Amino acid sequence: MAEGSETPGGGLGPERPAGASGPEGAARRGESDLLAERRARRAAGSGEQMIERRAEAAEATVRTLQAHVASLQQRLREADEERARMGALIEAERTSFGGPGGARERAPTSEQPPPAGAIEHELRLLRQSEFAERRQRLEAEDRVAAIERESGADLERLRRRLSDSESEAGMLAGRLDQLRRELAEAEQTLAAERTALQRAEAELQVRLAELERRSAAAERELDSERAARERAERELERVRSGHRKLEALVAELKAAGKRLREVAVEDPGAGTGAERAQEPAAMRAAAGAPPVAARPAMPQLTGTRAREAPSARERGPGEGERRGADLPTGAVVAGARNGEMVDALAAAVERLRARVAESAAAAPPVWPGAPRHKHSMSLIGRVRMARKQRRRR
Repeated sequence: MAEGSETPGGGLGPERPAGASGPEGAARRGESDLLAERRARRAAGSGEQMIERRAEAAEATVRTLQAHVASLQQRLREADEERARMGALIEAERTSFGGPGGARERAPTSEQPPPAGAIEHELRLLRQSEFAERRQRLEAEDRVAAIERESGADLERLRRRLSDSESEAGMLAGRLDQLRRELAEAEQTLAAERTALQRAEAELQVRLAELERRSAAAERELDSERAARERAERELERVRSGHRKLEALVAELKAAGKRLREVAVEDPGAGTGAERAQEPAAMRAAAGAPPVAARPAMPQLTGTRAREAPSARERGPGEGERRGADLPTGAVVAGARNGEMVDALAAAVERLRARVAESAAAAPPVWPGAPRHKHSMSLIGRVRMARKQRRRR
């Protein structure tokens, strides 16, 4: 009973759970910290940064595990050394107390043999120490085995994590390569589109320059056509004014002819042959045909009659009576009236000729256009042209 009560199991029993729970709790806390850190880094990182962070975390975990394994190996070596030392001590105690040589060596030195109670007490102490050492050795072996199992499990878990991280890093590297290829393709496509856009801009610039040249040419043509139209309008206005003047002259000539007819109706027998020749000459001059024989006779007759009138007044009544005896009175008056009308008609014809000459000199020369080709005409136009040519022949 004393041996059972004095065993160190009661004192060593509570120390085992504490020793066993210490590394396990530290490992669990370290694992939870690593998992929390990994989750935080996974949530925070992305892309290459995530890969780098995961690689760094894996490396840190590996370094931590390596340090932990090194510490376990150091503790294992220390336990082995302690066990070897304790074994050596036990063997030394056994050889010193249990062997016959030791008893013989100790017997001569001691004058009196030790009492039996002291020997039993020492044997009990030796047995207790041996039992305690055996238990410590077993506990150390159990601890070493547990630590080896835990370290093996941790190493296997870390290897799996490392392999998963490497596979994930490989996948991310492949994805990164794919993204780089896509980026290179997008850059090439963008460069091609930019080149095509520059080419299109150059073509548009060329077309725009061509359109600007065409618009400038069209504006010049429009300006020239506008100037030509203005000149044509001015010429048309000049021609219209000339027509109005001609109409006025024709009206004057008609009025003069009407007065001549009235005079002729009043004195049908008056006037000589020269006066009757002057009237058709004046009418021909008004119509546009220059008189040939009667034109010089008009101013001569007019001058003769003009000279006769003042000479008759100057000569007096006697001379007038003689002149009146030569020519009838009605004939003299009709001749004077006809001379005035002829002079007015001659002056009007001269004015008309001068105006026509001025308008002809001011008008620009009209150049004949190029004859139209028959293939540029329609069928009806070609038939009409052939008919006109046959008529001319």
